[in-house]
Amino acid sequence: MPSRSINRLLVVLSFCVLALAAAAQGFHIGPHVQNVTKDGATIIWETKDEMLGEVAFGADGQFALEAAEAQPATIHRVRLSSLQPDTTYAYRIKAGVEEKTASFKTAPASERPIVFAFIGDSRRWEQRWQETHMTESLLGHGIEFLVDNGDLVVNGHNKNLWPEHFERFAGLMEKVMVISGRGNHEGARTMDTEHDWFAKYHELPGKGEPFSVFDWGNTHFVLVSMDAVAACAEELDADLAANKHKYVVVLFHQPVYCAGYLSPDNSRYENGKSLANIARVLEKHGVPLVLAGHTHTYERVLPLRDDRRDDRNGTAYIVQGGDINANYPDWWTAFSDDKETMEMPTYTVVACNEDGIDLRTFVWGKQEMKIIEADHVILRASERKAAEFLARLPGLNGDVLLNAIESLGAMMYQPSAKALLSYLDKPETQLAAARALRSIADADVAESLLPYLAKTEPAARRELARAIEIAMPDSLAEPIAKIAKDANQDEIVRVKLIGALQIHAPNIARETSAEILKQDAPMKVRQRAAYALSRTATKDDIRMLAKLFDKEPDHFAMLALAYGLNNLTGKKVSLDSKQPLGKSEPGKRGEYVKKWLAE
Repeated sequence: MPSRSINRLLVVLSFCVLALAAAAQGFHIGPHVQNVTKDGATIIWETKDEMLGEVAFGADGQFALEAAEAQPATIHRVRLSSLQPDTTYAYRIKAGVEEKTASFKTAPASERPIVFAFIGDSRRWEQRWQETHMTESLLGHGIEFLVDNGDLVVNGHNKNLWPEHFERFAGLMEKVMVISGRGNHEGARTMDTEHDWFAKYHELPGKGEPFSVFDWGNTHFVLVSMDAVAACAEELDADLAANKHKYVVVLFHQPVYCAGYLSPDNSRYENGKSLANIARVLEKHGVPLVLAGHTHTYERVLPLRDDRRDDRNGTAYIVQGGDINANYPDWWTAFSDDKETMEMPTYTVVACNEDGIDLRTFVWGKQEMKIIEADHVILRASERKAAEFLARLPGLNGDVLLNAIESLGAMMYQPSAKALLSYLDKPETQLAAARALRSIADADVAESLLPYLAKTEPAARRELARAIEIAMPDSLAEPIAKIAKDANQDEIVRVKLIGALQIHAPNIARETSAEILKQDAPMKVRQRAAYALSRTATKDDIRMLAKLFDKEPDHFAMLALAYGLNNLTGKKVSLDSKQPLGKSEPGKRGEYVKKWLAE
């Protein structure tokens, strides 16, 4: 071979070797900011090769300061110290020929108002977060940090799954602290610690797991790892007793309250009883907000105290489980998602202001094909501020009026309910007033809403029906049942009114639901009626339930009736759709009926 060709080959080979070496020396997982305080922050990243981790950093976009590890590693954890509070710092990290720069802001020194965001169960999102540009949307709210309440990956002990998680939030994690809680999918802290990649890739604030406590501005935060929640009551009690901040936010992975998944059985249903000891501590100390995930839905629970609604002093529970599939609401459900109009991913922005905690939840809107605001509530809003909004209503018009109506609803200000009724008569304010009345859900005006179930537009009717579902007085059971059975009524209105009966008048719900199932009702109405009947039927109704079950054409409704028969007879039949009952056809279910009816 000519010398010139040999030289060319050597050059090519050298270039390839250098390129491979450079690739090997690069980032495996990019930098993410952890454990930010008033005077420090930790940067964690991973390189493909073992090397010494170094960070150049400084205020005003400069890199005059340096911090480094003591020993070479692949997973790097470098603490930046002697920082100033409420100050933006730029930082630069090199991994071989690769270089990454970003900036973050330290925690405030004063107890000023703050803004943060909350997500959960992000492992389910695959590429949806990137495709819907959620990072850009989230950063547009000026958040100071983000909390991801666990289940970041399918199996936390599988190292190969973690790069996808960090790539999902590229562009976010290097700019703001993402505080990640330990969910069940991360695995217990005491199990196979050598492969506990959650612990290796994260540094929680305060003293860390399992009871991470930190203060940010005017708010005190407590984040409890999944495997420590049930036993944390005493420590939680002591911590909250010592708190001096204006607000408290507590974060668990599993919910204290949750209506669960939309399913014939009570999948992931929590009514506060399994964590009753925790709920008592939260209410004892007047905690305004508890955030959770685990169940892959979005649901907001009314502020509760002593198992009753208490808008001014109660504890509000929010499930932000990363997906859209909420069950039919329970009496304490203030808002739940709608899988027909919403898609994952979702996030909630929380502003802890001087005059209340403002929460806005965003989802991907199926109809709008963009990110939309799904829910808005203001917790602990001052009576003075709410009264001012109400007093101003008569003099307002246009968008200013609509915003004032919306704000009264978000503040759940019950004294405004009667005044809002008049705005149902005006086309330009009808829907806004209906939404506000749904948020307020005042039983004292429920009867006044009935005429509007016949004369307002469908979207407004549905909001008003939901208001009745939350707060229906016993005196309205009969007229509500009549509307629920009306075949000419909007089917979603009927669904919500059946729910109102189930929650507030179970005997009437049983009669109404049975009558509906004997008719040719729309699928959604049949499903809701079967669900209600399965929860309100008594042992005297077993034969009636069995007869309806045998003939029921809708799959969901059939399984709901089977669930009721299982509970009433104690003779369990699998409700799995892949098992024989789940595949059964109407009129051919005699073997199951015989089992339930057998003495």
